[in-house]
Amino acid sequence: MKNKRFGAVITGLLVAAAILGVSVAFIANASPYVTVSEARKSGATNVHLKGILEKDSIKNDFKSKSMSFKIKDANGDEMTIVYTGPPPQDITQATDIVAIGTVKGEEFHSDKLLIKCPSKYEGTKKAQS
Repeated sequence: MKNKRFGAVITGLLVAAAILGVSVAFIANASPYVTVSEARKSGATNVHLKGILEKDSIKNDFKSKSMSFKIKDANGDEMTIVYTGPPPQDITQATDIVAIGTVKGEEFHSDKLLIKCPSKYEGTKKAQS
């Protein structure tokens, strides 16, 4: 009888520890979406900054394996993104970009990008006569 109770207690503790571990990991990796002005004001870390890519602002630095570009958010505010990591494919085709990272001064430093490109399944617009 004691062995069954002991086993049940151990199982309960393991389940509680697993739930706690998953909860802590989720909270540590959760980050809010912010606007450019919110990011500048807060100087927040680990946030999602979404905007439209200004394609003529893309600059690659192959020595440091980084690139920089500007995005404009829905309010019209701009911010320079400094991205370090493997160069994203077809970034010039992007309609929206979400950079995940930290504000440092007037720049947003990111090591992860989420790129939204036009869907190949969307119909093309035909010229109307």
